Amino acid sequence: FRLFLSMAKKKPGFRSQIIENSLWNMIGSLINRLGGLIFMIILSRALLPEGFGIYSLALSLSVFLITFADLGINQTLIRHISYEAGKNKTKAAAYFRYLLRIKILLSFAVALLLVAASYPLSVYLFKNPEFFNLLLILSIFVFFSALESFYESLFYIEKNVKYVSFKETFFQAAR
Repeated sequence: FRLFLSMAKKKPGFRSQIIENSLWNMIGSLINRLGGLIFMIILSRALLPEGFGIYSLALSLSVFLITFADLGINQTLIRHISYEAGKNKTKAAAYFRYLLRIKILLSFAVALLLVAASYPLSVYLFKNPEFFNLLLILSIFVFFSALESFYESLFYIEKNVKYVSFKETFFQAAR
């Protein structure tokens, strides 16, 4: 809390920057929720109840696995790069490269785990062979989604939250 107060005293536009970034974050969240709602309505109509149930189950499993591809690396990136960016750019770059390597390895390992588990999950656990192809596709989603969240953290470091909202708008429109 003291650090927050000292930062607020140092920068005259600190309060306005917080308000602006909060508004952009709220806009991005609203776009995410609204786009997700519209996408789910369209998808549920197209896939019918059984197909939508399979999709929801597979997506839930992949979102659960994305958390293991993160393990706090995004927050670590924000904390260490923000701290070192003003002091030592080479150390900040070293942190970035190190955390990127860890993130890629974790993301790849989790995606590979999903690929390896796709057949046993679909055939033996859920007894639905259609589930197999969907899990294979979602393993690619897991890998890229984990990396996307890592790079999204850079916008928070640079205090450019509006770009996260732009990214979310583009993503929802592309879906």
